[in-house]
Amino acid sequence: CPVLYEGIYDYDKVRELEKKMDFDKQEGYVIRTRDGFHYKDFRRYVAKYVRTGHVQTTQHWMRGQAVVPNKLKPEVGSGF
Repeated sequence: CPVLYEGIYDYDKVRELEKKMDFDKQEGYVIRTRDGFHYKDFRRYVAKYVRTGHVQTTQHWMRGQAVVPNKLKPEVGSGF
């Protein structure tokens, strides 16, 4: 993914960049800290903006469809 902006978060700068995006080709963008963070802190350090109309379902994406486990590492925990 390309880096669109790097620096201290500035709402106005982010909104200006948003105006230049082609939302017919891009679903949105992610804002995160530059430095790494522990997985347990993910919700505190990552935000995602998704274009209007991107999700076209009438129900939550987790409901009504089978969850397919990934093949990365078997049985890493049961908290999900």
